[in-house]
Amino acid sequence: MQHPDIAIVTGAFSYPGRYVARRLLDEGINVRSLTNRPERDEPFGGQVPAVHLRRPGAGGSPEAAAGAGVGRMVHFSVANASTDSRLPYFRGKGQVEEILRDTGILPYAIIRPTLVFGEWDLLLNNMAWALRLFPVFPVFGKGDYPVQPIFAGDLAAQAVESQLRNEQARRSHERRRSSRREGRMEPPP
Repeated sequence: MQHPDIAIVTGAFSYPGRYVARRLLDEGINVRSLTNRPERDEPFGGQVPAVHLRRPGAGGSPEAAAGAGVGRMVHFSVANASTDSRLPYFRGKGQVEEILRDTGILPYAIIRPTLVFGEWDLLLNNMAWALRLFPVFPVFGKGDYPVQPIFAGDLAAQAVESQLRNEQARRSHERRRSSRREGRMEPPP
């Protein structure tokens, strides 16, 4: 399996980007981070230099990436991303997916987790705290929406494997089951 000399991870110091950066470093790949917050602490002992994006979205287009020598993009989206969504977060993720598909410049992978958890996770850790503390927990709507949590380390493994596996593929991945015990991803049934 051929791997790049350098991998660029946007948000390598945040969550789940730090899981991806750690996985890449463990694979022996040099990592650089693009960030809008250069004051953020670098958690990798100086192994991951940060490049400051002076304005949001600067240099983030497939055209700019290809011009800079990037060979493949792996984008973390979200399940149910759509350019038609009334929710800005889901709409924005859908727009990025559309840009990647429509430009055709770079091979790419789009990974769509439903809910990511891990050491620095706030949502599930706070939910667990509330469940331990209070006798009731609100479930909004009918409670029948599918949510399949994935460990951030498994998500990072999927991203790195996607990057290294097939340099020419243009595809999307929706992972529904995670096997944390085995340290690998399982495809949906």
